[in-house]
Amino acid sequence: MATYTATQALALAVGGRVLGIRWTPGRTVAALTLAAGTHAIADRRRPLQRLAEAVGNGPFYRLGAPRAGHDDNPSIGTGAYALDAAWHHAWETAAALILATGH
Repeated sequence: MATYTATQALALAVGGRVLGIRWTPGRTVAALTLAAGTHAIADRRRPLQRLAEAVGNGPFYRLGAPRAGHDDNPSIGTGAYALDAAWHHAWETAAALILATGH
């Protein structure tokens, strides 16, 4: 998680410099904390699986997963992958809004 957050911080520093944007320290820390925390939750897999089950999307989460007792994957992607990507995009958008509202 440290390298993920450090890479984002570096991207913000370089991007801000190139674009002439001065991020406020408090908003930068808040955005990076939100991004890192939600990334850590998603990478544990079980929280997203439980969330999908709770809102009735368990079948979608399991879409494309290998069948029990088989080492196969009948699709090129899985529901778990799609939900993971959507989770990350949503929280990265929230983190970007935290930064953007400081200007």
